[in-house]
Amino acid sequence: MLALIYTTIDDKQIAVSIIENLLSQRIAACANIFAMTSVYRWDGQIQHAEEFGILIKTTQENLTQAKENILAQHPYEVPCVIDFEANSIPPYLDWIKSECT
Repeated sequence: MLALIYTTIDDKQIAVSIIENLLSQRIAACANIFAMTSVYRWDGQIQHAEEFGILIKTTQENLTQAKENILAQHPYEVPCVIDFEANSIPPYLDWIKSECT
């Protein structure tokens, strides 16, 4: 089973650094970064922020370690770190597994 982790961050360089750290440790196989506008309530105020969404692909076995790694590097006081189980075509899942060993 494939595991996906979604997080957001306001600094693209930090986003790339988090991803490269996960890849270099073979905790994740790949990730996507996309620009977006976030609208949320914080400290009783509606906020608007330009952020980068990150979608990280890993294995269920690496999920806990990947989230711990992300949290250790994330600069937000309360970061969004959400994980999902996902299905994939077997060749893609095999590639993910081979990159996360």
